[in-house]
Amino acid sequence: MEVGDKNTWFTECLRKENDMRITEKDLTIDFILDERARELCGEQIRWFDLKRTGKLIDYVHKYNMDATNNIQEYHMLRPIPQSQLDAVTNKDEFQQNPGYTK
Repeated sequence: MEVGDKNTWFTECLRKENDMRITEKDLTIDFILDERARELCGEQIRWFDLKRTGKLIDYVHKYNMDATNNIQEYHMLRPIPQSQLDAVTNKDEFQQNPGYTK
């Protein structure tokens, strides 16, 4: 296996761990997100993975029926803590993220 061959590396890691066989066709962003969800359950990084890949809204609608009516596009950003906003001296330049204003 060559050092830069990420598909072969990922496949080999999965095979060793789970005796799981995947093909290059199986290796999609959704597969990787699902695998990370299983592997890192409870590690508090799921939101970051889904936000970074642009899948947050889709996955909430698909897998979280309790939140599907509440999720909005502005949830792609988190609110800035008020203490941080109070601490800046140039308040015109630094505002709360959209959707979280009073």
